[in-house]
Amino acid sequence: MGSDRNEDDDDESDAQPAIAADGGPEDGNQRTWDQSDPDSLTSTVVRAVAETAEIDPLEMSEPLNDVLDADALGSLLASGPGDGSVSVTFELAGQVVTARDDGVITVQSAPSASGA
Repeated sequence: MGSDRNEDDDDESDAQPAIAADGGPEDGNQRTWDQSDPDSLTSTVVRAVAETAEIDPLEMSEPLNDVLDADALGSLLASGPGDGSVSVTFELAGQVVTARDDGVITVQSAPSASGA
């Protein structure tokens, strides 16, 4: 009951529930990528999206590089002051991803599109 860590935690990244602006939990998850390893940004985003969407990372409907230039994302975030003030939000495989310059990645299910 109420543990912060998954007992089967064999994943090396820090998965945590996302926190809403009002301090309550959001539907989604939050991870931290290793800013000293540019490749960890891509792998952390893909794993977090796959986990939130409950799919295998290799079976995602679209590769990350079809949505944005992952190298440019890494460069942009690396150029920030590292305090979370620089962020990029995009949609991948039906999930809304926000990556910040402080290393935090938040993934939430995208809102359902209403037929208008």
